[in-house]
Amino acid sequence: MQFLSLFLYYISVASTHHYAHGSYVNDSVMDQCRSFIEDALEDKSEDTQVTHVGDFEQCSINQENSSVLRRPHCEGGKKGVFMNEEAISSMETNDIHLTAQAINEQFTILVTNQELQPIDVFLFIQPAEFDSGTGAYTNSLANAQVQPGSSQVKFTYIDSYFAAAQKLTDEIGKVQLSSVSLQEIALKSADSKAQQSDLTFDNTEKQFPILSKAHTVSGGIDNAFQISVPMFPPGQGKYIAGLGAIAQGEYQVATYTKLTGGTTLFVQPKLIFYIALGDREVGRDANFITMSANAAKCDTISGQRTFNVVRTLTGGWTVDGVAQN
Repeated sequence: MQFLSLFLYYISVASTHHYAHGSYVNDSVMDQCRSFIEDALEDKSEDTQVTHVGDFEQCSINQENSSVLRRPHCEGGKKGVFMNEEAISSMETNDIHLTAQAINEQFTILVTNQELQPIDVFLFIQPAEFDSGTGAYTNSLANAQVQPGSSQVKFTYIDSYFAAAQKLTDEIGKVQLSSVSLQEIALKSADSKAQQSDLTFDNTEKQFPILSKAHTVSGGIDNAFQISVPMFPPGQGKYIAGLGAIAQGEYQVATYTKLTGGTTLFVQPKLIFYIALGDREVGRDANFITMSANAAKCDTISGQRTFNVVRTLTGGWTVDGVAQN
């Protein structure tokens, strides 16, 4: 049977702080979920995008050493996990569970518009520092239109660190339509060892990247995590890696560099958020130097989790009542 691929919403990196596993689904829900998967596979060709998951968007495969694989952008804004037919056909009732994301461990940015016309805004973060690779990029993580007056737009970003890797399908800086591998990871500190995720490639023709679960290693750099990158032939394609994010409930590459094979990439995230004017497509490079110059800056270094950003009538920004720009 021809190899088919499916993208399905799912979460497999459960953290005791940021995720809570619910009860296993019963046979009825399992049958409905399997039916949905079978319908999605029917008459689909390789690289099919499943853009409407409906009631089963929280169904997930519970596999040891599994890796979260998310599309950075799909039609309709949907995202999902790359699964092959063999993985789907081997599912059992107890392999599928529901997950619930806690909302108290997140950053929240509320945007209000005092101008007389609606404005488009988007969210991005400061690029991480990388010790190797080529370039340092940051993506648009979310966008929205803010109406004038008292209405607000809310952006959310889960307060956790994720290693991320992705294969390029287009020029760097553009929206990539390939799966993203995401693994939760911790930063090295004076009280904790360095953590590393090892990158490998799946056994499909596309050779998408797969990140292992994080494990401790000796050495490292303070306030950083690391990704071990194997050698790979130039003809295999181009890859990026860096910091992943869950913004607006969606899994994304937040900031990244272009990978060089046979290296260990050290990633030092900087959780400083920016709100800028514009309808920047999610997953597209935000051109940090240009776009941060006139953006509202929300610095989390003090531990602050909620920010109130206002676009003023005079065309400036305030953050928590303090004028910027």
